[in-house]
Amino acid sequence: MRNLFYSLLIIISSSNFSFAAPGVEIDVQLSPAGSFKAKTNKIKGVAKQKGNMVAANKVLVDLNSLDTGIALRDKHLKQRLLTDKHPVAKLINAKGKDGKGEATLSLMGKEHKVSGTYTTKNNELISEFKMSLPQLGITDVKYMGIGVKDEVTVRVTVPVEQVPASASRNLSSEK
Repeated sequence: MRNLFYSLLIIISSSNFSFAAPGVEIDVQLSPAGSFKAKTNKIKGVAKQKGNMVAANKVLVDLNSLDTGIALRDKHLKQRLLTDKHPVAKLINAKGKDGKGEATLSLMGKEHKVSGTYTTKNNELISEFKMSLPQLGITDVKYMGIGVKDEVTVRVTVPVEQVPASASRNLSSEK
């Protein structure tokens, strides 16, 4: 019995099982080649789902906790995101239906509209959208001949609470 337990433990720990958890992941493509991810699990907030509609607001992300795996790159990223003045990104309001949605974010002291897609799985909502760095005022990012492409892909995972279909409140008016 003990051998079976250890065998299962080895199989699970060495396999590619992945369990989503609340957090943010930013895919950054480099030029001429390469990429990296900036990640954090320091996120607060939930989404609500009623039938084929979802809504979320007041979701907060600690930008100082973003980690790319390289300390100097982390430092440069936080400087570009102005985390000394604006350490938190805020999802002000998001609405979606049938896997597509729109949101208003507060980032670097300004509001930005984004649109993208989402899925719900295992009591979590996983959204994905693209952001243009020049629209954020972030341009000409280069270090030792390697540049950052102008568009990043952002994935946000938050818990999702089901609102009963019989509930009288409408998610489209959720604030």
